Amino acid sequence: MRTLSERTAQLVRESEAAEERRRQELAALRREILSEREAARRKSEEEANQLTEEARMAARNMMESVREEIERQVRTAEEQLSSLGENLAVELAERVLGRPIRGATRVSSNN
Repeated sequence: MRTLSERTAQLVRESEAAEERRRQELAALRREILSEREAARRKSEEEANQLTEEARMAARNMMESVREEIERQVRTAEEQLSSLGENLAVELAERVLGRPIRGATRVSSNN
């Protein structure tokens, strides 16, 4: 009987040891999965941040380009208005005086 009892006790110990190994392996697997998931989350977050920054830079560049174009158009309009004003002043002076103004250079108008 003693051998049967000893054999049963040994089988119980082996079973408990196997169960403990299984729990440890399962816990290790869970930690590994959580670690991989966290690494994937961080990578996705970094990629999203990079894409967001690239979009900000593209928007900033686009806005700068549009601002420069608007400034160029404003300068062109100011030059045209200045030219038009000079032409109108010369034309008005010639009408008032009833004669051409000598030495005045007329700026051609596109209108």
